[in-house]
Amino acid sequence: MDSESSLPPKDRLYLALTLVAFALAVAVIFAANDAFYRDFQRTFSHMPSVSHLSATANIVRVTIYFGEDRRRAFEGQASSDMTALAALRASAEAGQFELALDDRGRVVEIAGVRNRAGKIWQFDINGSPASSLPGEADLSGGERISFRYE
Repeated sequence: MDSESSLPPKDRLYLALTLVAFALAVAVIFAANDAFYRDFQRTFSHMPSVSHLSATANIVRVTIYFGEDRRRAFEGQASSDMTALAALRASAEAGQFELALDDRGRVVEIAGVRNRAGKIWQFDINGSPASSLPGEADLSGGERISFRYE
């Protein structure tokens, strides 16, 4: 046995342990990358392509103004039978807040802010005050809906 070409047993053990640790680290990285890729594919496989989202896309934007410069905004695809109330309900679900209506279908509370002291929830579509209740205001896409606490 040539003393220059062979490693002492202790060094061979360290080398073997280092190679095993390296191989395990590579395996963990590849497994994590594969899991990330599968999760990415599952998450984004149902999203429309960017080319599909053109200026004519059926996006509805809902902005809720709580007063005192507090607001929340949401946007999403309009469905075939969507109303302003349906858009507000979808926003409430996405934003995880409560929504309350009176028996006539008027909005009386959004996210804990309830009609009182002369202030009520009003809404407009594309900057014009709505002439109907939120459940009667049909949407086709492209609308900007604002609910204001005034």
